[in-house]
Amino acid sequence: MLKNQDLAHQLLTMTETLIEASELLHQYTAEHNHDNFRTLSGDMYDMLTAILEAAPPLDAEEDGLHLSAAAASIRDSLMRISYYEQHFPEKAVHKIEYEFIPLTEMMLISIYYWGCVYPDREKTDCYNQDERHKLGQNVYLARAQETGDYLYDLSVVVMAYNKLEYTKMCVESLIRFIPKDLKYELILVNHGSSDGTKEYFESVHPDKQLDISINGGGFGALERIHEGKYTLFVSNDVVVTPHAIENMLRCIESDESIAWVVPATANICNYQTLPLQYNTIDDLWEAAEKNNVSDPFRWEQRSRLCNPIELRKNSIFEKTKPKYYGYGSKNTFAFNDDMTALLLRRDCYKMVLAKDAYCHHFGSVTLKEEFRTYGESEAYLEGRKCFYEEFHVDPWGKGMCYDRFLFNKLPCDKTDSVIILGINSGLGSNPLKIKESLKENVHNLDCKIYSYTSEPEFIKDLEGVSDEAYQFADWESFEPCRQANGFDYILIESGLENEKDYQNILRNITGYLNQDGYMIIKFVNEQNIRWIKTNYNNVVETESDTEDGHWLFWKMERQD
Repeated sequence: MLKNQDLAHQLLTMTETLIEASELLHQYTAEHNHDNFRTLSGDMYDMLTAILEAAPPLDAEEDGLHLSAAAASIRDSLMRISYYEQHFPEKAVHKIEYEFIPLTEMMLISIYYWGCVYPDREKTDCYNQDERHKLGQNVYLARAQETGDYLYDLSVVVMAYNKLEYTKMCVESLIRFIPKDLKYELILVNHGSSDGTKEYFESVHPDKQLDISINGGGFGALERIHEGKYTLFVSNDVVVTPHAIENMLRCIESDESIAWVVPATANICNYQTLPLQYNTIDDLWEAAEKNNVSDPFRWEQRSRLCNPIELRKNSIFEKTKPKYYGYGSKNTFAFNDDMTALLLRRDCYKMVLAKDAYCHHFGSVTLKEEFRTYGESEAYLEGRKCFYEEFHVDPWGKGMCYDRFLFNKLPCDKTDSVIILGINSGLGSNPLKIKESLKENVHNLDCKIYSYTSEPEFIKDLEGVSDEAYQFADWESFEPCRQANGFDYILIESGLENEKDYQNILRNITGYLNQDGYMIIKFVNEQNIRWIKTNYNNVVETESDTEDGHWLFWKMERQD
């Protein structure tokens, strides 16, 4: 928040005036009223110059503001529009609506939030509850949702910051593999490039082109201009493959609660890749063609996703508006996907990795520029800290992703009705992976997850990935809801081994297993591990991804 609130409100008034003036500028351009256009645009240029001159000390005071970059980008947009008004009036009208106005509206939000709201807790809560959605609303999508009539089936968006050689491969692959019967718009976003990206985008003749002169000068404007029922966002270091888009669309259309879909890609964390073998582009097409056969059993629900390419259901994203949720001050771009996942998860919407859609990702080619600016370690440390302060969970903490060591050995092949009990599983990825593995491995769709946690910070997240979720106070009072035939999998991720009476507690919990159920537990203490191996038969031990203990699991084979 800026110390000089009078100045902050003066800037808000000036920005509101610019937005009102842009509507009039749009009218003058459409009417070919050159004299009034020149007069008004000159006044607007002077006002933007005044904001730009005032910006540097304000940016230094509040580093989330980015006022210099925003004002410079808007002024550059006005200069382009002034040129187009003389030579290409229709283009000028288009640029005012889909570039100048959205950029200016984003500057207004930035001044208001960073200048007048954050970090005051009461004001921030009020903003998120009462103002955020209205200020960040995409009016085109709002209108479409009211009528049910979307202008496009799909908005396809490519975001680029330099790296022209990658951008060309990305755009060319998209144009080649977008389904021909799809009604779509192509939106190309040049975010401060200086390598000919702007000119290349112009040569492609997209439906919309958003040119932001300065990196950081209003990227959120993009959220205000796409008009499809779904939006496919593609980083410029991604190459799209045959049938990937249609398979992602089939996935997201299959369930009203699915909000977010990503394909499997190369060079990605969160175990979102596949072992496809290829060395050239032609090899990629061939490998992807074999993989990209529509298969609903390969649609894997996740507790979070990483997103170099993502498909959004706009009716849901407009409700949650995750990109407008303000938190932290700088470097939070490193956790935008975690923020999106948390907000969707807590609203009980599904996120899906579509394994029947594979695309190539070169590996954060663009994001590396940001890391060079801030320093990669600093970016992650700062972002992780800010995330925890805002949401009270560690985005890279317990249950952020399933444990591959466990699932390399744990059998997930039961074909009858399955009930899973997850205890203290953090964000819930491991119980969810059991359910999704059963679906993929043996096509078992009859599976339910009951989650219990003694850590209240996780309850909202668990509600989003479980059929039922509960809190419990302590192990002595722990008593899950009994199932007629017991649980088929019981997974305890933490909290038990420090209990003095853990042996009796464990004996009690195993009583909830069915006759052929699996008991799964993570322990650190070697003494505890030895006790389990001594007292239970056929115990399998495996290490863990997180290096905080070993997994142990065994199958109960009790006699009736």
